[in-house]
Amino acid sequence: MNLLPSLPTDNLYKFCAISGIVIVLFVGYTTWQKWSDLRQREESILAEGDAVKLSVFWWQQLERERSGALKALAKSDPTMPTIMLGGDPIPRDHFWNYLDSREKEIETGRLKVVDTMATLNKTISLRQEMNWMLLVGGGTAVFGLILLGYGFWNWRTIQLKQDRVLEMELKKHGC
Repeated sequence: MNLLPSLPTDNLYKFCAISGIVIVLFVGYTTWQKWSDLRQREESILAEGDAVKLSVFWWQQLERERSGALKALAKSDPTMPTIMLGGDPIPRDHFWNYLDSREKEIETGRLKVVDTMATLNKTISLRQEMNWMLLVGGGTAVFGLILLGYGFWNWRTIQLKQDRVLEMELKKHGC
């Protein structure tokens, strides 16, 4: 005599099958949502990086202007009240203010280049996060599919046996 009750295998396999479906659907949905979020973040970071790349040309132009201004100062006659920069006369006493404003803009451009490098690092980090997420999501989805297949296969097997037993009972009672 068996003291332990038998497991409700039919219900157990149904539970496995339905749990597998839920896992696959949940992992698929959350992975898709996270992937979409990460793609949007990556696109915004890349757009920001492209904007900074455009500004790099601008601050390089400013550096050339500053170099030209210093050369014009060196070549100018100290007795003249103005210095010619790119065809525009600038009063000698405003020259250093002009040069300081250019220096500040150049420094801003350099900082933007540093930001661009940080942006590229963020993009690399996002791609690593995406790969990790796909790996974990894929592994979980495979587990869900295995659980789903196992549950449905065994549930079907038991159901076929129960159907045969029921048919034999019906034949036995003459129905």
